[in-house]
Amino acid sequence: MNHAKNDEKAFCRFCQEGMLFEIQEWIRAGKLVPTGRTAREAPLVLAAGKGFHSLIVILLDQGLGLEQDRLDAALAAAAKGGHLEVCRLLLERGAAIGAVQATDVVRCGNFEAAAFLMAAGADIVNDYPLARDLMEERAEALAFFRRFRRLKEVRRQGAMALRHVVNEEDEGAATRLIKVGVDPRIEVPYLPQYFLDNYRVCSALVDVVHKGTFRMLMRMRVRKKDVTSDLLNDAFLNIDRAKIVYLVRVAGGRANDVPGGGSALMHQCIWHLADWGRFKGLHYREQSDAAWEVAQELVRMGVRWEPNLSELRHVRYYMTGFVDSKRLADLARLLIVEGGADRDLAIKFFDTPKMREQLGDDMQWIRAMRVRHPASRY
Repeated sequence: MNHAKNDEKAFCRFCQEGMLFEIQEWIRAGKLVPTGRTAREAPLVLAAGKGFHSLIVILLDQGLGLEQDRLDAALAAAAKGGHLEVCRLLLERGAAIGAVQATDVVRCGNFEAAAFLMAAGADIVNDYPLARDLMEERAEALAFFRRFRRLKEVRRQGAMALRHVVNEEDEGAATRLIKVGVDPRIEVPYLPQYFLDNYRVCSALVDVVHKGTFRMLMRMRVRKKDVTSDLLNDAFLNIDRAKIVYLVRVAGGRANDVPGGGSALMHQCIWHLADWGRFKGLHYREQSDAAWEVAQELVRMGVRWEPNLSELRHVRYYMTGFVDSKRLADLARLLIVEGGADRDLAIKFFDTPKMREQLGDDMQWIRAMRVRHPASRY
């Protein structure tokens, strides 16, 4: 019993160390060749894990390891080690490609072997192994992405990883992923099992505007065509002045995105000026002040407020009685004097009984502007 056990250990050691001559002598001597008590302990699997192609040929020719579980375990071991020719041999002899773990394809370190296995049908989608390794910045995953980023699924998982690190506000990881070529514009779902506050299918660029840091946004190299109304509105959710100014500068004339020539973002800013008066509390005061600072910056960059009459009445109703007289006068100067809106439209906005009462003496110069410019389309 002990003798047989020792023989099994000796044979397995020969296989694990690639001792081809000793294996051949063993077989010629007619000794009993062990097959291993479990698939993982099988000589074929031990040899496959080390990539000993010639030794595996001898074992297979002797009819050893032809059981499906042994073949599959051997293929999994060869794939994990990145042994291309051994993988090719085992697949030819009947091993099932489904035995290959997706993580092993990503981490094997042999691009030729990885390409062969993926072409043979190895799954790299299940549980998103590449995305998870990229999140952890594993060197093998970064190299794998750089090599195979032309593949749609590889690009997709790269985008998923980038969304995760952006939401974690990990600037270093985001920078490194962008450097290897991860596209922040690809829209993907969030990774399962990670439940942050952003579940929607969107891009990392949208995430960084909504939640990430300003430095991340800069590193994504936003293009003019990227800056849409939705992106600007996402930046306004937290009234992030630096992000808004940067996006508007990139967008140029595209920031005036309303068909009539105005800006939806400017409309949001003016709307939020009344937040403090309506809801009270420090948070709303800060929100109102931030909206005012952004509005001033926008006007300096050529962004305009051009609401239709219905929108004008709605905003005026929302603001009346909830914006202090000083800010109301400053807003009038911003819109009428500094060119933040059509002059006649802005005068019409302020020239109501309640607004006149709030503005007091300031209403005189506002009305005087209409006298100087009597023609009006409103």
